[in-house]
Amino acid sequence: MVEFLDYARQRKAILYYDPNFRKAHAHEAIHLAPTLLENFEYADIIRGSDEDFLNIFGEADSEKVYTDHIRFYCDRFITTHGAGGVNLYHGDLRLHFDSPSIRPVSTIGAGDNFNAGFIYGMIKYGVTRDDVEQGLSEEGWDKLIATATAF
Repeated sequence: MVEFLDYARQRKAILYYDPNFRKAHAHEAIHLAPTLLENFEYADIIRGSDEDFLNIFGEADSEKVYTDHIRFYCDRFITTHGAGGVNLYHGDLRLHFDSPSIRPVSTIGAGDNFNAGFIYGMIKYGVTRDDVEQGLSEEGWDKLIATATAF
């Protein structure tokens, strides 16, 4: 997998990582920590639910997760909080986006849909790896998060 990630990075792919770490695996978090941290280091953007990071780090505060566990490896971090919205951390930038008010039939696949919408937004708005590395504007992040939450 590392060879593949190196290959993708050399070709300026944007590496977007969602650990998707569920409660059933929380007891394995310490054992899997080296792999997770290596994945964080490869990522250009890390996105996960508040529950993912609670299961990994035992911490519910997304800003604390970012400053204590994520920022050293990757400085672009998105957390989703269901009806509580989306938080974005990039360097010193802190943005919150409200979730649209909906009545969900099921939340299964919500994170996958968010990811698909985010990636679709990057394609739609022509976001390149250079754009990500140089830092998107608040307007750029707003467009991507709006597209992701629409999905």
